[in-house]
Amino acid sequence: MKNLKLFILLCSIYALGCDKEDIYSDRIIGRWQLVKVYSLMNGGFYSVKSEQKRIDEYKKNNECIRFDYMSNEISRCNYIINDTKIIIFGNNLNGQEWKYSYDYWINNDTLKIHYDGGFEFYDEFLIKIR
Repeated sequence: MKNLKLFILLCSIYALGCDKEDIYSDRIIGRWQLVKVYSLMNGGFYSVKSEQKRIDEYKKNNECIRFDYMSNEISRCNYIINDTKIIIFGNNLNGQEWKYSYDYWINNDTLKIHYDGGFEFYDEFLIKIR
């Protein structure tokens, strides 16, 4: 009985110590390529031209790297993720800090990112390529 109580106590401590962010972070790790966009202002869904099919890579060390369609690195920043939002942040070349957040959903191999600018908004759809 004493061993069972100790086991339950240890399991509880372990469960409380697990970071929920890790659960969400594991789902987004990898490379995602932009394939289509939804914009009410542009008439709904539309496919992205080849030269606009950027790639976003989310790494385990909370680093996000953006590549153009030819896999040339465009930018690099850090990110924090929870169940509904991704927050990206970093420093400009002049040292000024910046931060931006957006809503996201992952369904199977598709990442949907919602950019909300108030009256105008659009959604990007990226598929997991690696």
